[in-house]
Amino acid sequence: MKVKIVIILLSLFQLSFSQKLEFYFGSGINNSSQDELKSLEESWLKVIEVPAKITDNFPSTPSYSGIVKLRFKWFYVGYQYSFTSTGSRISYSDYSGNLTYDFICSSHKFGPSVTFNIAKKNHIYLNLYSHFPIILSKVTIKEVFEIYTEKQENKTNFSSMSFGYNPGVELIYKFSRYNIGSRVSYLIDSKGIIYRSNNSDNYLLNFDDQKVHTNWSGYQIEILFGVNLYKE
Repeated sequence: MKVKIVIILLSLFQLSFSQKLEFYFGSGINNSSQDELKSLEESWLKVIEVPAKITDNFPSTPSYSGIVKLRFKWFYVGYQYSFTSTGSRISYSDYSGNLTYDFICSSHKFGPSVTFNIAKKNHIYLNLYSHFPIILSKVTIKEVFEIYTEKQENKTNFSSMSFGYNPGVELIYKFSRYNIGSRVSYLIDSKGIIYRSNNSDNYLLNFDDQKVHTNWSGYQIEILFGVNLYKE
């Protein structure tokens, strides 16, 4: 039995090197809408009895991704995983103490991708790219009240799931077994209902008793570094 497993693993290893596989690491900037969370914050400001302000209102933040592609004659099929996080804060402070409300959002995106080569000159490739991710999100709302020497802290964890479509354009330079390039894309998120992580029937609601959604829709700009399991 052990011999059969070794033979299968060796066969898969040999097959991977016989195919035109490419591996990429990407790093860049991610922008996300989070329109409903922003609206919820604005509503909270109206009921807080102090002149608090919103800071760091879900700004553009770094993103990281890993991609594997299988190359055919003029297109690629692949699989991609990416991670990004962002957040916002409501805060107020005076001589007696301070209060903060932190909204911390993170997402794991993973799913298949398809890339079409539309132009090539020497070792430079211009590609049209499409990614179809499942988006698993975590939202943490952290409240901190500090008055003189007393401090009270409360943290609630939420989750959501949605689906996305992420079209974009890639410019890749290939030399020997290595690649370097860039990608500009825009994610369209179907939006995910935010629910308590320990109780999927308990939702985050706005002041109109409507369910609040995550929304990662926005642009992405990445630098890509790749290696091929074949020579160009």
